[in-house]
Amino acid sequence: MVKGEIKERIAAMENRNGKKHLMPILLTAVLLLTGSYYLFEIIMKDQHPHDAGEPTHQVPLKEDIEKESEEAPIEIAPLVLTDEESEAYASFSENFDQEILRSLSPMSIAKIYVQAILDEKDDVLYELYTDRPDYIMWTKEEDEQFPKQDRGNRRLTEETYNHLAEGKFVETGEDEGYIKYYRSEDPDSLMGFKLIRNENGIWQVAFMPIQ
Repeated sequence: MVKGEIKERIAAMENRNGKKHLMPILLTAVLLLTGSYYLFEIIMKDQHPHDAGEPTHQVPLKEDIEKESEEAPIEIAPLVLTDEESEAYASFSENFDQEILRSLSPMSIAKIYVQAILDEKDDVLYELYTDRPDYIMWTKEEDEQFPKQDRGNRRLTEETYNHLAEGKFVETGEDEGYIKYYRSEDPDSLMGFKLIRNENGIWQVAFMPIQ
């Protein structure tokens, strides 16, 4: 229904009923306009973007994103700890004794860190962060206040650290380095996981380690 028709109906109703019924008439007009607007929206939504003749910049719909993910899923490589890493992880989770980590390589420390994320052991995660004063970004008390939803989910963790164990550790300084790895076969999926060696010679995870 077009605006001209609506105006004609309003005029006709005013002539018949007078101004005392103006408010109901206006209400009817608003409802008619609203209905026309939503009908137009439904019609336009059903049209393919190229029908408009001009490029669009609409935000992708949630279902479109999910469909794209289903078409090109990332194949996840399961994280597998060695016997030494599993034992160190279990022991460290009980008492946070850093000496347990002394014999572990930067790669082993990174794998334990990821396993702690998957197991939702937030206290273990914080204890794996570097304790060098110049590199600390937030306290343990502040860490405990972070909402669960802000820590991501299992799928996000698996995709972020996918193939980390197949990476290569690159030293960038006497006490710094990062693990270079690719999340997938895509060359653009290159990632870096940063670690820092503390003053006692033990490798620890940098705050916000992904580069």
